[in-house]
Amino acid sequence: MKTVIFVALPALAHASFEEAEGAEGWVKDHNYFRCLHGAEPVEWSTELESSAQAWADHLAAEGGTLEHSGSYSSAPYAGENLAMGYGSAPAVCNGTDSNYNQHCAVWNWYNEYNQFMKGHCDTWKDVSGIGHFTAMVWKGANKIGCAQSGDYYVCQYGHTNCMAEDPNGSNYGGRDCFEGVPSKLANFNIGLCPEDGTCVGCRDDLLENDAQARLEQCGAGPVEETVWERQQQPQQQVPSAANTLSVLMIMYVLVFMQVLPNHPFAI
Repeated sequence: MKTVIFVALPALAHASFEEAEGAEGWVKDHNYFRCLHGAEPVEWSTELESSAQAWADHLAAEGGTLEHSGSYSSAPYAGENLAMGYGSAPAVCNGTDSNYNQHCAVWNWYNEYNQFMKGHCDTWKDVSGIGHFTAMVWKGANKIGCAQSGDYYVCQYGHTNCMAEDPNGSNYGGRDCFEGVPSKLANFNIGLCPEDGTCVGCRDDLLENDAQARLEQCGAGPVEETVWERQQQPQQQVPSAANTLSVLMIMYVLVFMQVLPNHPFAI
């Protein structure tokens, strides 16, 4: 699964919403986006939380690049999303906190759907570039544990329901539980994962276009309004030093990733 760094977005006008923090906020944010894609809600796992906290503390102590923990070789296995962010938060996720926060991390992970899959989800088969999104809404995940340490954010995902046939030909037991992250997100849109055959569902058309239906069915999201419903306006105010640093960092990483696509920032 690829790793997210701080992403600067234009400032956007927004309305108020009910924001939850800590474990409640992590669960609420994930379940909102899972609901949009027809996935059952996840519950909080103190075991995964402890594991995520230990790795977040490690990343904060080491500093520098992001790298995944050994969660893939633990028992039971867990998927993992990482983020690192600091400075002023994009208005799309700042809520009551103007600094980069856990809601920004979740939104950055989910936004891969809007960037790569929106409009052609039914035919999308390339999982590169969308590993964070798929981890969040994977229908086989039923528990999460997340943590923050300094500028570092870690979420780990437990898989106990969903099993799929490996695209390379290996079969891990049909509908039986495969306690791990399916190889290469096995059978992304086809296979033996729940009864409808989809491990990751497209965004519901009704919920896509009806804000009231989203609120009634999925509750309030981690962002104040859905980005797909409004125009992004250029930022009018003079950029702060933190925002300027963020933009320079993004430019550097984009160039760096072109030279070294397998660098840890892009795993």
